[in-house]
Order: sequence, then structure tokens, then C-alpha cells
Amino acid sequence: MLPKETPSPTPEDVATIIIDSSFVGTKAECVYEKLIKNGKESIINKLISGFDIDKSIIDLKFRVDTIKANGEVNYLTVNNRALLEITINEARLNDASLEIARTILHECFHAYIYGKYYQNELHTGLCPEPDFKRDFDNYTKKYGRENDHNYMADKYRSFMIEGLKTYLQNEKYYDKILPILKENIFWVNEDFMLECMTWGGLHNTNAWKEYYKDTQKEQYDNQRKFIINLLPKEKCEK
Repeated sequence: MLPKETPSPTPEDVATIIIDSSFVGTKAECVYEKLIKNGKESIINKLISGFDIDKSIIDLKFRVDTIKANGEVNYLTVNNRALLEITINEARLNDASLEIARTILHECFHAYIYGKYYQNELHTGLCPEPDFKRDFDNYTKKYGRENDHNYMADKYRSFMIEGLKTYLQNEKYYDKILPILKENIFWVNEDFMLECMTWGGLHNTNAWKEYYKDTQKEQYDNQRKFIINLLPKEKCEK
């Protein structure tokens, strides 16, 4: 849930995207760099570009630590500046790279929502939303603390699927793993596998309750247990 206000900038403020020393040299950093190297039009660059503009009053930081969730975003105030601190769970660094990419993208969507809410004019890279603040306030009234997850589930999952698809297709193992996945009796198609992955962290939303009806339950469970589990937990290679 977003804080009620964010600090005002001082004239000398310059926004930065900070890579913490705990993030450097990890599989998470490798995955992050591969995500951003997909170009300015990549989903992650559209999500974080607004934080790297001088007029931004919000900084963004990536770090690794031991936490309960796969990833989380904390809203902090440091030296009278707003800081979004994205933390990736150290215990999940042995996951498949695609799973780590999903976690990083998920947390960047949280950051994007925060940036849009307080400086919408800088955070328009993903899609134009002229009534974003009004719409998000309505989600807050309806869903309370789950406002951001419900908004992500309704508005942004298609973009997350796109981001994961681009990442997967650029992986060196892509041509080898796809035939293996397709041989599994529970394989549906690539888009469905990625769609199932995007539900991670969104299980408390109304959209999930609608999706996870009896007609979808078995297919989703099979993707998670038998298809996604086949993704190689390889060492990330840039």
C-alpha cells in the first residue's frame, strides 16, 4: 500500500537507480542486466526509466537479502528523498532465471505504480493512463492494502507476459528447452506457461479468484508442477 505522501525535492536533487553491493555479482544482477539490455522498448526499461530523470523525486534501489517473500518493495525516506528499495530473496537465487525475471518485473511494477501515483508525468513509458490517480484511488477504496496487486492483475499482466516472453526467447537454452516442454503431456503453449507465471504474488486478487475457477484449476496446477518445474536452474550467462 502506498504511503500518504512523498518528500518534496530540493533544487540539487538528482534521481538515481542504485545497485546495492549485495546485488552485484549475483544471479539477480545477471538477470536484471539481461532484462534491461533488451532495449529502451523493453518492459523493464519502460517501468524504471522515470526514476532516472533529474526531475524525479524518487530513487530506486536493487538489493539482495533474506526475506520471507520472493521479492518485496519498501518505501523509505533517505536524506529527505523518497527511496523505493527492491529486495530479491537471497534464498531464491537458485531458481530458474525466468522465475527470477518474473520476480524482478513484479517488483518493478510495484515501483512503477508508486512513481505514477506521485509523478505520473515521468512514468508514462508503459502505457498512457490519463486517469491513473483517480482509477488507483478507486482501487484503494475497493481493495485496501491489496490495491496495487489488484491493479497489476487487471491492468498489467499482459505486459508482464510480454516481458517474460522476450526474456525467455533471448535465453541461450530456448531452442533446447522448448521441445522438452512440448513433450510433456501437460504442455498447453508458451503464452499459457508465462501467463501462469505472472500470477505469482497476485493470489489475493479478485482477478485470481475469477481465473482460478474449477475450469482453470487443473491446467494451472499442471503448469506449475510439471512444466515450469522443468525450466533449467542454470547459472545465468550474460
